[in-house]
Amino acid sequence: MDFARKIGARVINTNASAKKTSERFYQNIAILARHAEALDMWIGLENPGDGSDN
Repeated sequence: MDFARKIGARVINTNASAKKTSERFYQNIAILARHAEALDMWIGLENPGDGSDN
């Protein structure tokens, strides 16, 4: 995020998580969201669209 912001990005995009690691995702996304907010950025969560559990 820091690099993306330095080059002018306002949004970063990623997949969320597989269901089996969702607990870890929820722990980490809270931390990442606070960091994104401090950088005045958004985190986009992409749905893979192929029926996988992400």
